[in-house]
Amino acid sequence: MSDIATEVEELSARVSALEAENARLRATAERDSRPVSRRIALRLGGLAAGAAGAAVMLRPEVAAAQTLAASDVSIADVRGVFDATNVEDALAELEADHETDATNLANHVADTTDAHDAAAISAPPNAAGELAGSTVEDQLLEVATRTTALSLFDDAADALVVVEYFMNTEVGSGQHGTHNWSHVVANSGSVHVINGAFVAVFGGGRILRTLTATSSHAAIGLGPQTLLRGTPVFVWEWVVKLSRLSDATNAYSFGVGTFGQIGTTAITDGIYFEHRNGAANWRCICKNNGSTTDRDSGVPVTTSEVRLRAISDGGTSVVFFIDNLDRPVATITTNLPGSTRTTGPAARMTRTAGTAERDATVHRFVGRFENTVRSAP
Repeated sequence: MSDIATEVEELSARVSALEAENARLRATAERDSRPVSRRIALRLGGLAAGAAGAAVMLRPEVAAAQTLAASDVSIADVRGVFDATNVEDALAELEADHETDATNLANHVADTTDAHDAAAISAPPNAAGELAGSTVEDQLLEVATRTTALSLFDDAADALVVVEYFMNTEVGSGQHGTHNWSHVVANSGSVHVINGAFVAVFGGGRILRTLTATSSHAAIGLGPQTLLRGTPVFVWEWVVKLSRLSDATNAYSFGVGTFGQIGTTAITDGIYFEHRNGAANWRCICKNNGSTTDRDSGVPVTTSEVRLRAISDGGTSVVFFIDNLDRPVATITTNLPGSTRTTGPAARMTRTAGTAERDATVHRFVGRFENTVRSAP
């Protein structure tokens, strides 16, 4: 029994010594501990959190060491983020990653090539379809095309601004609206003032009416159709409303925009929208001395009031819009009126079949034109 008692006493003394050593090691670890950075904590995940709380696994052979080398602290990398198996190597990996990121960033900032150009920066097309370009450059060019870097009411000396609501009641040719628009009527066609009820709703306008004759015709134009020459920088907008659509029984064509002919002869020069029998959608048209480019807008013609806008960059392209003025419906780059061709703001309606009354109402015209001429040279 004495031998057993002796062994128990020796074991007790060893336990006491180990407890004292363990307490000293804990004190040393707390004194020498350093804060764990946010980046390391995020990278190490649960391991970093465990290390910060002294929950690390010590290798058995160094359990009694007085100082802890980072290489002697194993890591439990459950997510497989590191190649390393100990803290020292894991920190080395983090440092290498940081240096690589810093070098890449410095090289990118110092790069004087086209790496930072708008053409090199991806930009997903707008979900609603307003912008179709896939880079910042393409989308900026789309916006520039629509605005053409101009405002309707800039005070440029070489710009002509026309705002017309057709509010007056005179109906003689040369008396329509504030700017004394002319009209041409033929074969029972006529131009009328909107009645009081419509004025209260729409603010004014003129009705182009075709009646019983098959070739009935009605049109209005701003002065002689030589106000504009060629295709200047411009933006214009018409607000119109059709009473009924053209059909096989009572067919007609309705054009509105800027063109050179308001009489019964066919349009040979112009930039305009058209509704005609057999075409369910608005047509976008450019004509130069009889040569024609005709585009489908994809927007159905209805009997509701509609806003029709066109923007020219000055001779290379015209962009067309319908109601949604943030989204073009067509772009035309061919058969724009040449430098010697003359046009002017106008609207016209010509019957091609049937005898039932058909009306087209023009409520408003707003336009701004640069480098214009008021008559042919």
